[in-house]
Amino acid sequence: MIRSHTSTCRQETNRAEDHPHPGAVRPARSDQMRLSPRQTEIVSLVAEGLSGKEIARTLRMSPKTVEAHIQRMFDKYGVRSRAGIVAKWLSDSQARRDR
Repeated sequence: MIRSHTSTCRQETNRAEDHPHPGAVRPARSDQMRLSPRQTEIVSLVAEGLSGKEIARTLRMSPKTVEAHIQRMFDKYGVRSRAGIVAKWLSDSQARRDR
């Protein structure tokens, strides 16, 4: 009985991994990590420690637009924090330079 239950749990886990929940954060593939010029501007200002409102003032855009760009970067990089975005961006930039 225990074996069949364990086997069933493994099968369910495998199915869940094949079809993640739509809201799940999933690491992005390397070809998805290219940022738009505006996102690059925003992430560089995030790296300098500016808040969303400060970035909005600097780039003359709405704070909500800045947050929308940041959210898209969370999705692209598969992270949940601004520090994670900066770390992935720097890592990705270094990898491109090494090519």
